[in-house]
Amino acid sequence: MQCEQSVFFSGTSEMAVGPEGYYSLNGMGTDHHYLTYIDKASARETYLCGRPDCPHVDESGHHVLETCDAYVGSVIPRSIVYHNGYVYVLKYDPESYNVTLVKISADGSAHEDIMVVGQAADQSNSYQYVFLDDNTIILTYTPPADGQEEITVSLDRVDLDKKEKTPVYTYTGTAFAFLKVMGQDVFFTQVAKLEKYYAYQLVKWNAAEDRVETVLDKSIGPYTIANENLLFYYVPKDGLYRLDLQSGEEKLVRECDENTMYAALACDGTYVYLDNFMNQSYYDEASEHNLYVCDFDGKVVNTIPTPVLYVELSDPDYLFHRVFVNGKLPLWSYIRKEDITDPNVTWSVIEE
Repeated sequence: MQCEQSVFFSGTSEMAVGPEGYYSLNGMGTDHHYLTYIDKASARETYLCGRPDCPHVDESGHHVLETCDAYVGSVIPRSIVYHNGYVYVLKYDPESYNVTLVKISADGSAHEDIMVVGQAADQSNSYQYVFLDDNTIILTYTPPADGQEEITVSLDRVDLDKKEKTPVYTYTGTAFAFLKVMGQDVFFTQVAKLEKYYAYQLVKWNAAEDRVETVLDKSIGPYTIANENLLFYYVPKDGLYRLDLQSGEEKLVRECDENTMYAALACDGTYVYLDNFMNQSYYDEASEHNLYVCDFDGKVVNTIPTPVLYVELSDPDYLFHRVFVNGKLPLWSYIRKEDITDPNVTWSVIEE
């Protein structure tokens, strides 16, 4: 069993993974977002619109038409999720502040408002959600701190059939982050602001028993789940740890170096990936941006030079990363996993 969310380096994403391809949430500004689809076989990107008579974009070639099936309008950034044949986004209404879960067919032809799941003070990336089953999402919202060092946040269970939202766990700190599902367990980090830094404690909520327990009672950085038995987490200025979820045994499998004092993590079931993008911001501006491909014992099997932005996704088939090309809007670039251990592998820009 693999955790679906562990292919992402961040807690939220601009991309969702389907069985035959990838769905991407794109757009500039507050109210002009649209969806595209990247086919796994061809690595070509198209608007998520199957109407042969649709021009998709206006005369400028830059703005997707509101009549196009790919158009989703005003949404919460990085709120795209795929589940069981459908794409979901969180629509945002700047007048009512309502946040609505929208269900979209895999070909983009049908858009359905499911329910209002909450409100947001602005259109920031303040919501995270994951599917527990076909009719249940687990949702968290981080309200603006408004100068407060601590706020109360909740983990909510949303019944999509009954259209009901119920808090299952509340916490006074700053936020929940990195929601991941493995069976009936929902893992997440709860973030507390200490005197000089933020502490991330790993917690899980079991849906079957409605029980919350601490997985790691210490401050960690990002984490990723390899399978039902193994979890990896990173401790800044320390290194990569492996945790046996059955026995609780922990092991430092890769010590950090000057270029990996900070790293984001993802796992595709075969390798653990370390993106050192944050090293430039938090430790050394001169750090080279690399992606490190590690086996489950922490051995680096390849080091891939990476352009300016952080890596987005690493599933069993592809790596995806945003790049700027000739001053254009960010485009997707990729590496096929069949080439992942090639020391000369390079990023390719997606074809349109």
